[in-house]
Amino acid sequence: MPGRSALIALVLFWIAALGWQFAVVIWPVWRTGNPPGQGISLSDETTASAPARYRIFLNRQEIALARLQLTHDPANETFHSLAEFSALGVKQTPQASGATPLGTAWLPAKSSLDVNRAGQPQAATSQIKIPTGEVTTVLARQGNRMLGTKAITLDASPELKLPGQTIDFPLGEGRAVLSLLHPAWRWNGLRAGQRWTARLLDPLADSLLTVNQAHGGQPVSCEVAQATENPPQTEGELPCWKITATREDLEITIWSAVQTGKVMRQRVRMGAGPSADVWELVREELLQS
Repeated sequence: MPGRSALIALVLFWIAALGWQFAVVIWPVWRTGNPPGQGISLSDETTASAPARYRIFLNRQEIALARLQLTHDPANETFHSLAEFSALGVKQTPQASGATPLGTAWLPAKSSLDVNRAGQPQAATSQIKIPTGEVTTVLARQGNRMLGTKAITLDASPELKLPGQTIDFPLGEGRAVLSLLHPAWRWNGLRAGQRWTARLLDPLADSLLTVNQAHGGQPVSCEVAQATENPPQTEGELPCWKITATREDLEITIWSAVQTGKVMRQRVRMGAGPSADVWELVREELLQS
């Protein structure tokens, strides 16, 4: 039987833990118009060694495999999400009529995102191939802004780096992390009809755009559908919350499993009209079900 002091300390610990859970996860769900409950749960820490695998489709053509790994740094309570993109194991199909010439020229590629336990971004990087070399983007949080550079290294002169493009944008309030080609590890605390404003943070997607174009830092309006649904082309029952995020000529649709919060499918439409590119990230286990 523990002593009185130990018993009191144990009770206070559990009260503090429950208070944190209520303040960070439950209370945001009850407040109308606010972002989903923030935070990364203990289950993420214990399963971080198991990577998630996504098949990447561009305009209905499979072009890449993404391997998403989450690791936890207890020293500074940071979670590091690394996405590695490659053409290994991709089914080679003929180039569809009218398909973008982008194809697999940007592979292999890497994208990383560091967030704290509250889900707020701390750093982000990307490395992507171009015909003449590699584009590397490095971002770090300073206050309520993300600052960094985008630099080009040429294959012919790897020791020479061309002058980098400076990147500086505000993060704003609420849930700031919403990536186009780097799926969130999971979405917690969703509810029917929920609405909030987020900002985009995805240096990999920005690197695929032409020079001086970027989505990073742009605000987008997010909304959860009124009812759960299965992701498209899914056999069996897999109820998901459907999140739609829109901004001018950009639309992101995310299907997040109700029970686990895991992102099962993510569709990104870039551009307008018939020339728009449609990216789809499909969790591999969804294709095998």
